[in-house]
Amino acid sequence: MGQQLLHKHKEEEKQVAVKEVVKEDIVKDDQQDFQSKYPRLAASMAGMSTMYPNGTSFLKEKMSLIATDKAKVLEEKWKKLEDDEAALMVKRLDLIAEHYRLVVDAMRGN
Repeated sequence: MGQQLLHKHKEEEKQVAVKEVVKEDIVKDDQQDFQSKYPRLAASMAGMSTMYPNGTSFLKEKMSLIATDKAKVLEEKWKKLEDDEAALMVKRLDLIAEHYRLVVDAMRGN
């Protein structure tokens, strides 16, 4: 009788452990799926790690909790920011090119 109770208890512990592992895997899959649906939102965490070292892991872990409609809005905002940054980079490169031209012209005596 004691052996049966011990065996039953161990089986119940195994079932609980398996359920927790499966639940954890599902959450990880949900996070990965969420991150693949919203790559800019996921990538936004990379730049934050220097400013908020503890906050980024929290945000990455909990990111899939955001409602789909709100995640779509955030994704679009990150896309717009990327576009704005790209345009700014082009302006910066144009300014650098102008600066180089002026220096080279001055060196040539123009």
